[in-house]
This record gives sequence, C-alpha cells and structure tokens, in this order.
Amino acid sequence: MRGKIGYQIFPDRFFNYGNTYENLLDWNEPVRSHENQEYDFYGGTLKGIEKKIDYLKKLDIDFLYLTPIFKANTNHRYDAVDFKKTDERLGSEEDLISLNNKLKNSSIELFLDIALNHTSKYSVLKENPDFYTGKNWADVENLPELNLENNTLKDYLFRNNDSVIKYYMARGINNWRLDCAYDLGYDFLKELKDELKKFNTKIIGEIWSYPKKWTEVTDGIMNYYYYGLIKNLLSGEISGNLFSEILEDTYKDCGTDIFKCWNMLSSHDTPRIKDVFGNLWKIALTLQFTLPGSPLIYYGEELGFSGNGDPFCRETMKWEKTKEKNEISDFYKILIHEFKNSEGLNSGDFIKLYSENKNIIAFERYSEKIRETRFVLINPTDRKTDCIIYTKNSSLMNYSKIKDVLSGTELEVFNSYIKASLPPNFSGIFKIKEEPEKYNFYKRIR
Repeated sequence: MRGKIGYQIFPDRFFNYGNTYENLLDWNEPVRSHENQEYDFYGGTLKGIEKKIDYLKKLDIDFLYLTPIFKANTNHRYDAVDFKKTDERLGSEEDLISLNNKLKNSSIELFLDIALNHTSKYSVLKENPDFYTGKNWADVENLPELNLENNTLKDYLFRNNDSVIKYYMARGINNWRLDCAYDLGYDFLKELKDELKKFNTKIIGEIWSYPKKWTEVTDGIMNYYYYGLIKNLLSGEISGNLFSEILEDTYKDCGTDIFKCWNMLSSHDTPRIKDVFGNLWKIALTLQFTLPGSPLIYYGEELGFSGNGDPFCRETMKWEKTKEKNEISDFYKILIHEFKNSEGLNSGDFIKLYSENKNIIAFERYSEKIRETRFVLINPTDRKTDCIIYTKNSSLMNYSKIKDVLSGTELEVFNSYIKASLPPNFSGIFKIKEEPEKYNFYKRIR
C-alpha cells in the first residue's frame, strides 16, 4: 500500500475561464461574511481548472478532489438540486468529462464530492416525500435530510444501473469523497462500498472521529482525527510522548488501510494552516507529510494563504503569487519530493522511538532498505533540547551519521541510538548520510 499526494479545490474560487454569468464578484474582492455570503459567486469554472492542469502537474500531485459540482443554489453546492446535472455556473457535463480525461492523461485521479445525507429543499427528489426524514441536517433549513433506509432512494443513489453514482461511472468518473460520511452510518457505507468495489470505484469518507471502524466500511477517510491530534500537540495540550503513542496505536489498529486516508491540515470547513498553527506551521506540515497516509493540500496553502474559517478560508486563488519567491512554496516542494521519493514515507511502517524527554516527538518510517528509512524528530517547544533517542533499527550503524533533508542538520549514531540537540520549534526528516570519500559503514547493508 502506498500513500499519494492530493489537492483540494473549491471550484468557484480557483480560476475563472469563460464564465459570462452576471453579478459575479471581482476576482480580487475579499471574501465577506454576511447572512447570504453563500450566494456570492466569483466565477471559477471547470474549464478554468483544466487550464491549470500544468500547475497541478508541476506540484506533482497524484489526485485532485473537487468540492461539489452538481446543480445547486449556493457557491459551496452541498445543497444539490439535481445530482445528475453539472451546475451551469461551473460549465457543462462535457466540461467535466473533458477535465477528467485531461487529468487522466496527466496521471492525476479525480475525486468528486457528494453529500448523500441531505439535499437542497428545492431538490428534484422532493417530489417523493418518502425520500426524506422530515428533519434538517444540523438544523439548517435549506438542507433536508435524506431517508437512507429507503430502498427506492438507495436504488436511485447507487444501486441501479442508472443511479447517480453509476451515471458518473459511465462518464469515466470512479472516485468519490463522501460529505458527512459520519452521518451515513456504518451499515449504509458498507453496503455502498460492497456495491461499488465490483467496479473499482473508491469512496473516501469525511470522518472526524477515530479511524478504525470507518476504514473498514470505506476505502479511506479524510482524517480529521490526525488534524485534531496535531492541533492538540502544537497548542501544548498533549505531550510529544502521548502524541507518538496514540499514533502508534492508531497505526496498529488500522494497518495499511491508513495509507488510503487523507492527511489534512485545512479544508473548506476549517481555518487555514497559518491561522491555526502560526509560527509552528513547518512542524505541522512536516507531520502532515511524514505520518502514515496521503497528504492533502487545500488550494492556496502552498502559497501561504490565510483565512480564519468559513467563509474566509474560501478566498479566490491569487495566481500572481505563483510567480513570486515564497518560503512556504519552497518548503512544500521539498516535502512533496521527499514523500514521493522515499519508500519509508509513502509506504513504510510507523514505529515510535524512545526518549526520556516527554516533549520530543520521535518516530521512524521504516523500510527494509535503510537508505529509504526516515527518522522524524520534532521539538515543538520554544527552547533548545538535548536528548538521546533510542531506535530498534538493527541496520542503523555505529559511529555513522544521519542528515536532515529540511535543514541539513547532522546527528551522530551510537549503538542504534541518536544523540540530538534540537533547536526550538524544530522539525527534521533524517536519513542516513553516506560520504563517498570516507569509510562507508553501510557498504554491506541494504
């Protein structure tokens, strides 16, 4: 099992190409918070996303996740009016098919987002009252809840050959992110997964709780559990030791299923990384790319966007920033390159390392090949910390060195333990150092 790198786009805010709709806001106008802000449109289109595929290829992502594109009344489109129609503000169904084909040609998978738990109060499904529970999701008046126990509705959504999911499969789209998957329940998700696995269709669930049982009834989750752990760690609410122990137990519980889960630090529903983690953003990103799973980048994070929650985290993409020198962009490039080129990071086991210092986070992403193994060492405190970190790696040779790919910091190894002096707010991804002009401790070690 191998992790992949994903990119999330809020379509109305990515790139306006050919949108002639009236009453569009100016692309550079700041997002405003007001009672009807969900009806503010900036004019991003599917063709606009297609025009920026070269940008996505240069980032070197493996999959693209779009928030809903179905006909709806709002800019977020989680209130679908008709699942089988592409929202005309974004373009046509032909535009969607073209985008998917062009992404495939660039070896990028497309995931569409769908809310199977609720629709718009103006949905075409409202003609059948048995399709609804009579309640609204989260008490939002515009989001009536679907009655997912209704077999006729399930036929319409995913079981019949002309169902919503199979409608898009017939058009070449096989991958889905399920909004509010935690509201759908284990039984519904299992039935959906069992039906779709015949067709090589993947479903990723939005889950805010512990992953274990949810990974059994989906093909992976959008891992808000990791997100919460990282927030609690970097706010000082939990120790580094506890953080590492929880992660090790989670990995043991979920096994390789965790590699299919999306490691996210921000989304259309949360504040931006800079707003959550402040000057600890490098540590947060290092964890996102080194914990078992598939890192998911929310559009604009690679440029250092800010925005303290919905709607401010849904600003328009500022394309002029992609041409500017940017420390955050450079950091992303290093992390993406390291993730994609290290078996330890993209598919290696997770092993907690040992230290007497409870604040230090130390773990190993283990490969059978020592040159692919990575040692992640983090000091989230505001003071320099000296420590000894013990490993269980028999191939980590005595008197050798390991080097951080992020900062160039070198540490010495003795008897398979690492002597470390970690600066304040430090995160490092270490690999063994071999010097051609010097004695090679690893000459007979794979």
